[in-house]
Amino acid sequence: MKIIIDTPVFDELAKYCKKTNEPISMVASKAIKKYINME
Repeated sequence: MKIIIDTPVFDELAKYCKKTNEPISMVASKAIKKYINME
């Protein structure tokens, strides 16, 4: 599966990760898993 994150979404993700002090990859993985499980 290929997931594409566009620039505005990535910028928001980076801001959130900086605020919570978590790696972008970990937060993105959690969000993707949550999105997939919603469908």
